Formats: sequence, C-alpha cells, structure tokens
Amino acid sequence: YVFPVTIGTPKQTLNLIFDTASGDFWVWSWLMPIDMLQNRKYYNGSASSDATPWDGQSWGATYAVGSNYGIVWQDIVWVDAIGVAGNPIECSQGVSNWFASLPGVDGVLGLSYAYNDSERPEPQQTWITYILPLLASPVFTVSLVRNGIGIIDFGFIDQKKYIGNIVYTPITIIPGGGAFWAFNWTGFAIGSDKFNRTNIQVMTDTGGNISMFPESIANRYYKLVAGSYKQGDGAWIFPCKATLPNFVFGVGNSRILVAGKNFILTNLPDGINCIGGIQS
Repeated sequence: YVFPVTIGTPKQTLNLIFDTASGDFWVWSWLMPIDMLQNRKYYNGSASSDATPWDGQSWGATYAVGSNYGIVWQDIVWVDAIGVAGNPIECSQGVSNWFASLPGVDGVLGLSYAYNDSERPEPQQTWITYILPLLASPVFTVSLVRNGIGIIDFGFIDQKKYIGNIVYTPITIIPGGGAFWAFNWTGFAIGSDKFNRTNIQVMTDTGGNISMFPESIANRYYKLVAGSYKQGDGAWIFPCKATLPNFVFGVGNSRILVAGKNFILTNLPDGINCIGGIQS
C-alpha cells in the first residue's frame, strides 16, 4: 500500500509506503545515479524554494531486504491537509535492489515514534511525533483492505471502520529494538483448537506483507493444512486449493479473528502452490 505525499514548494508528489515498523522518512532523490531515476518519481530539493540542506547530517536505513543511504535536507511536507515545515527529508543516494525493483514506490514514511530513525550524528523525531500536537486527538488508525484500498486516519477514530468494541493495551518496549508499536498477545488459537494462554510480544508492521510467527506456532498452523511443506529456504508452501484455518489472537480479554483466506500471500509460477502469509 502506498499513499501520496507532497514535498516542497512547488509541491512534488511521491507515493510512499507508510511503515509502522520503521522511523526513517526517505525518498528517491535527484542525488541518485541518473540511470536509477528513469521512469521514476523522485524528490528534487534544489527545485523547492523551502528546501535547505542539512550539512553533515546523513542516514542509512537497514531493512530485511537490504540497505539504503544518503544525506538529509529539510523541507515542508504535506500528508493530505497535515503540513509540517522544516521536516527532515532523507534523500537517497543509493537503495537496495529490492526497493529498486518496486514500481510505483518512491520511498518510505516511517510511522514509529520518538527518536527512532537512522540519522547521524543527530537522530531526529519521526514524522508522527511532529504531527501529534497538530491533531484533534493524538491517534492514528490503519485500515488496509485485502485487494482493496488502504486508508490511514490521523487524529480521529472512524466508527464505521470497526466492529464491536475497541480494546486498548499498553505499548511495550522491544529490548534493543527501538521505539516501535509493539504490544503483547495474551494467547492464540488456530482453527477450532482451544485458546492457548501465553504472552507473546508482537510488533505491528504496515510496511510488510507477511506475518512472522514463532516457529512453533507456524509449524502448528501448517500442520492443519493438507499438502503444506517447508521449502529449503524456510518458506511455507501449500496447495492453493487448500482451506487455511482461521487464526485468533488475544488482546487483553478480547479475541480478534483473522480469516484464513487472508494468509494466502501469492501464487507460485506452477499455478498449483501458494506461498503462505504466515512464516517463521
């Protein structure tokens, strides 16, 4: 899911991944090799009257799919009607092959909180901490519909977008992991199995497309899927015609169900097997 963000004056519009599991706000930029900018949208700080370079400030973000790096400028940033002047913009000078292979993705807007970016020598507030004081209420909600439109609401809770009662639980700290949106499950259940009461720390990640579970839970899940197997690279595969069990996790005393059909990640080229959305 990508969302339009405008930067600078005049406005330059880029499509960014809004990622709750990172704090870096980086974009494809005019500082990259020219061959990497072909058929790409990118930010040009030198074309914005509000942009200034941040001398000596650099960044280098590492993801599971590779590393990106560059220098930092400051400019005005607009997400819909929310504007922040002087926002640090991490201008890429190099990106990983994985990001380079994604058409239509012009960067990442990290939504983790506090000083959780890779900027050096001075780590900066993340974009979400800049805007919280500007909102009617210091909240944001995420609704990413499978094969549909994704919506992120800032500053309010839309009662049309949920069923039942909202449950609140404390944010937890991942040791050595930075300021992410982590919390504890109070247990889980697979299919018709009984609910297993156990505390498991999890992190919400709107920038990813799979659910990474402890190996014991993933093994237990696919044991209920006929014909499933684990590839040599560790990925779980199953026949696309198989019925996947539902998964339930606990938040406090409440139970939240995720339908099994949502754990079909993608089809393999053989047209028979699929990659599972639950991995370990």
